[in-house]
Amino acid sequence: YLLSKQNADGGFLSDPAFGTDSNVSSTATALIALNSVNQGGSTAAANATAYLKSTQQADGSFPYQLPAQSGDTFDTAYAVM
Repeated sequence: YLLSKQNADGGFLSDPAFGTDSNVSSTATALIALNSVNQGGSTAAANATAYLKSTQQADGSFPYQLPAQSGDTFDTAYAVM
């Protein structure tokens, strides 16, 4: 089920009611879940990691979603985990 929610950009969406674009907090949570079931080396995990890296801002923070003016504490904390 989880993998069916991964977008082509490698990220995950949170709730289709709010759109289908990937976001950092959902992607980070999905990556934590993949790691917890020993799938951290999978293609899905690599794509999720690439998505997270692509959203990192120049100051090191992570935004909820791109395009963003700046990152926020909540999403940065999830991305770092």
